[in-house]
Amino acid sequence: MVTPAALASQLAAEAGMVCFKATRPSKQCHDPIHTAQGTKTRHLSRVTPAELQKSRFTGTLNYLVMPNLELRLAYALPVRASCGRKLNGHAHLAKVEGETSDILAGGELKLVKGNPVQLDNRTGTFKPEGDLATEQAQAHKNQAISAIAKAFGARSIVDLKYISYSHGGNSTAIRFKESKGQTTETVT
Repeated sequence: MVTPAALASQLAAEAGMVCFKATRPSKQCHDPIHTAQGTKTRHLSRVTPAELQKSRFTGTLNYLVMPNLELRLAYALPVRASCGRKLNGHAHLAKVEGETSDILAGGELKLVKGNPVQLDNRTGTFKPEGDLATEQAQAHKNQAISAIAKAFGARSIVDLKYISYSHGGNSTAIRFKESKGQTTETVT
């Protein structure tokens, strides 16, 4: 029997998307009762792009792009669940029917007044390998940027900074600029 998480990953791969697996078992939640909505006693602080824009939120969120292209967002808070993982962390956001799903992208998203200003691939649970020259890291960046543009509006990626932490702890930053109706990437 194919699980929902496995089926979603298979369909994403067939569509030409690159999925990232949870590479560090110690960073995963293995409690089948814990879901992307919460634990038995606590709810995740999930939020939608519309709510963030309406409230003009400024701060940091954890984000995941699921294989079905769903963008999952939760406030980055230090509260821990009974499994030891952060309640609003990537380990819980990635849950599909009690198991950890593969993802298309994940990390932290910083907003100022409800607008995305910085996006990265910083997650202890999922790791795209290599620097931004690799196909896997490029896929992560492209899938993350696409999900943010879809959720917050196409203009949201203008002046958005993407930071890759995938390669040996060093970071590479890319800023998206618009000129004469064209959006371009610049390594900063």
